[in-house]
Amino acid sequence: MNFPTFLRSTLRLILDALFSLPSRTLRLSGNYLLGGSILISLFSLPSLEELDLSSNNFSGQLDEFSNVSSYQLRTLRLSRNYLLGGSIPISLFSLPSIIGGVSGQLDELSNISSYQLRTLRLRRNLLGGSIPISLFSLPSLEELDLSGNNFSSQLDELSNVSLYHVQYIDLSSNLLGGRIPISLFSLPSLEMLYLSDNRFSGKLDELSNVSLYHVQHIDLSSNLLGGRIPISLYSLPSLEMLYLSDNRFSGPIPMSLFNLRALQFLSLSSNNFSGSLQINAIPQSRNPFGLDLSHNELMQIRCFQPNSSSFSSSVFNMLDLSYNKLKAFPDCLTNQSNLLKLDLSNNQIEGEIPKWICKLPIQVLNLSYNYLVTMEDYFCNLSSLWYLDLRSNQLQGPLPVLRSRLEYLDLSMNNFSSTIPASIGNFLANTYFISLSKSKLYGSIPMSICNATNLEVLDLSDNFFSGLIPQCLIGMRNLDTLNLKRNNLTGTISATFTSQSYLRVLALNGNQFEGKLPKSLANCTDLLILDLGNNHIEDTFPCWLKSASGLRILILRFNKFYGPIGCPGPNATWPELQIIDLASNNFNGPIPSSLGKLSELESLDLSSNKLTGKIPLQLADGLIFLSILNLSFNQLVRNIPMVKQFTTFSETSYEGNRGLCGFPLKEKCGYRESGALSPTFEGTHSNSRNAVNWNYISVELGFIFGFAIVIGPLLFWRKWRIRYYTRVDDICFRIFPQCYLRREYR
Repeated sequence: MNFPTFLRSTLRLILDALFSLPSRTLRLSGNYLLGGSILISLFSLPSLEELDLSSNNFSGQLDEFSNVSSYQLRTLRLSRNYLLGGSIPISLFSLPSIIGGVSGQLDELSNISSYQLRTLRLRRNLLGGSIPISLFSLPSLEELDLSGNNFSSQLDELSNVSLYHVQYIDLSSNLLGGRIPISLFSLPSLEMLYLSDNRFSGKLDELSNVSLYHVQHIDLSSNLLGGRIPISLYSLPSLEMLYLSDNRFSGPIPMSLFNLRALQFLSLSSNNFSGSLQINAIPQSRNPFGLDLSHNELMQIRCFQPNSSSFSSSVFNMLDLSYNKLKAFPDCLTNQSNLLKLDLSNNQIEGEIPKWICKLPIQVLNLSYNYLVTMEDYFCNLSSLWYLDLRSNQLQGPLPVLRSRLEYLDLSMNNFSSTIPASIGNFLANTYFISLSKSKLYGSIPMSICNATNLEVLDLSDNFFSGLIPQCLIGMRNLDTLNLKRNNLTGTISATFTSQSYLRVLALNGNQFEGKLPKSLANCTDLLILDLGNNHIEDTFPCWLKSASGLRILILRFNKFYGPIGCPGPNATWPELQIIDLASNNFNGPIPSSLGKLSELESLDLSSNKLTGKIPLQLADGLIFLSILNLSFNQLVRNIPMVKQFTTFSETSYEGNRGLCGFPLKEKCGYRESGALSPTFEGTHSNSRNAVNWNYISVELGFIFGFAIVIGPLLFWRKWRIRYYTRVDDICFRIFPQCYLRREYR
C-alpha cells in the first residue's frame, strides 16, 4: 500500500467526521508525513478558524486555492512545505491571517482590497519581484512581514500608505532600494518598523514630519543611508530601540538623540561619526540605556565637570566604543553606577587600567587590542565580572589571581613573564574559557587548574611551560579544546582519556613528548583536530583511532612514526578529513589508493618519508578539492598523473623522488621508465608538441573565473563581505574553537 495515499484517505475520513464537530482549530503541523496536494475541502469546515499545515511535505501549486471562500477561517499557516510555482491566488487574501511558506512573485496582486486580512506573514521564503503597492492599502492589516525574501523593487512611489491599523512592518533582509518612503513614518498605530539589510539610500533629512507617536522599535541598519540623522527622530515619545548601524551617517554625534526619554538602546556603529562625545550633555534624569558607537572615528569622550555633583547620575548600562581612535580612558565614566558592559577594545589607549573601573558593577569588560601596560592587584576584586578580555596589550609583571566569578578569561598576547599562580584554579570554578597564550609564561602547569571543572577551552600555547601535563587535565570531562602547542612540555601523553570525554581539539605540537600514543585516545569519539607534530613520538600509524570518525585535521609531522600509512578495509578511515600532514617521519610502503576517497581533503603532505611505488591514479581522480600537495623526498617512481587537480601543482610537490617523471619535473617519461608511453595529459597525445594544451587552459580559465566570482563581491559589495566573514567566522568557531576569542555579548 502506498503510505502517503493511505494517509490521504485516512485524512479524508477524519475530515468527514470534523464536518459534524464545532472544531475551531486544526493543527497538522510538524509531521513531515502528509504530502501531495492540499485537500481544498479543508477550507470548507464550517467552524474552523485556524488551520496549521506547516512543516509537512505538501507540494503543488497555489493556483488550486483559487476558489477558497471560507467565512470563518482567520489564520492559515503553510510555512515549511514545498508549495512552489504558480501564482498566489487573490482568494487567499480574503482570509484575516496568512502565515505561509510560498515562492513566486506578488506582482499580480495589484488590486487587493481585502477588508478582512489582518496578518500577512510570508517571511523567509523565495518570493521575488516587486512588492505590490496595494498591500499598503489594506484597511484592516495589523501585521505585515515580508522579511527574508528577494524583493527588489524601489518604494519611492509609495506616497499614499493607508495602513491605519498596522502595528508591525518588517521588510528587512530583501533587496529593496531607492529612498525610504516618508509615508511609512506617518502611520498612526505603528509600533515596530524593520527595514534593515536592504539597499535603501539617500539622506533622511526629508523626514521632517515624523509622527510615529506609538513606535517603539525602528531598525534602519545595514543600508546605504547617509548625511545627518534627521531632527524629527529626536522627539518620538515611545521609542525604545533605534538601530542606525552600518550606514553612511557622518558628522558629530547628534546629542539631541539622547532626549528620547523612553530610549533603551541606541546603535550608531559602523558609520562615519567623528569628533568627540560629550557625555555631560546627556540628560541625567533619564533611565540608563545602552549605546553602541563602535566602528567609527571618535577621538575623545568629553565631560567638562566629571567630579561635580551635577554629573553624579548614571546614564549607561551598556557602552561600546570599540574600533575608534580613543587614546585614553574616558574619566567621565567614573560615576556610571549602572554600567554592566564596557567595550573599549581596538583603540589606542595607553598606560594602566584605572582604579575607578573596580568601583563599577561591570559584568562584561573588553579592553583588548590597546597598549595597556600595568594591571594592579585592586583590579582582581571585581566581584560581578564574568567576562574579561585583555588580550593583545602590553601587560607586564606577575599574572594576577582574579577573585571573581569569571566565566570567560582571555589574557593572551601580553608580556607577563611569570609563572601561573599555584592556586589559580581555586578561583575558576565557573570558568569555561581560559586563554593565556603568547604571554611569556613559564614554569609548570599547576594542578589546581583541574579544579575548573566547567572548563571547555584551555589555551596555553606559545609559552615556555615545562614539565609534565597534569594527568587530571587529560581526563577532564567537559574539556572541548586543549591547546598546549609550542611549549617545552616533556614525558609521555597520559593514558587517561575517558569514555565520557567531549574533547574535539587536541593540539600538542612543538613540545618534547615521547613514547607511544595512548590507546585511550580512541575514547575521544568527538575528536575533530589532532595535532601532535614536532615531538618525539615513536609509534605506527593510528588506525585504531577510527572511532573518531569525524576527524578533520590530522598532523603527525616531525615525529618518529614508522610503518605503512594505510588502514585495513576498502573505505577511508576518516571520510571527513581536510588536512593530512605526515611529513618527516619514517613511514614506508606505497601510498594507499583509499586516500582518493577523502573527497573533502584540501591539504596532503607526505614529504620526507620512505614511501615507495607509484602515485595512485585514484588520488588525482578523487581529491577534487586538493589545493596543497607535497610528496617530495620519498622513493616514488613512474609518471605523475596529469588529471584534474594534479595539473596545478609545481615541481616542489614532487622533487626528491628520483624515479618520478613527467610534468612538472624536468625528467621526461619514456617507454623504459613507464612500460608504455603514457599520455602527458588526459585527452592529448604526448608527441603533439604544437597542439593546444586545453587542460592547462581550462584549469587557468576556471581558476580566473572562480576567483573573480568569489573575490569580486568581497571587494566591491560591502554587505556580501560582512555576511561572508560572519559565515567564515562561524565555520572557524566550529572547527577551531580555540581560535574564536571574541564571543558576542552585545
